[in-house]
Amino acid sequence: MTLMNVMDSVFYLGLVITFLLILLVVYHFKNRVATMEQRCDTMFEIMNNIVQELNLLRRQQKMTMGGGAPANITTSTVEQAPVSYTHLTLPTICSV
Repeated sequence: MTLMNVMDSVFYLGLVITFLLILLVVYHFKNRVATMEQRCDTMFEIMNNIVQELNLLRRQQKMTMGGGAPANITTSTVEQAPVSYTHLTLPTICSV
């Protein structure tokens, strides 16, 4: 009877360890996904800022080329360019 109790204890210990390892893997990948989302959000903000600055420069250049005095345009009044993701492809993580 004691052999069965030892085997049961080892089995339950193995189940607990397996469950803890699964939780650690889920936690790890959840953190990686959160980091990737944060990086994508930062990249999107950088791209929007660049588009706003380019639009601002174009408007100022048009104003100076047109003979008028350059207008005092702030970046908050610049329209955001529409963004389309249909042409993007996902990068391959590892190539075979």
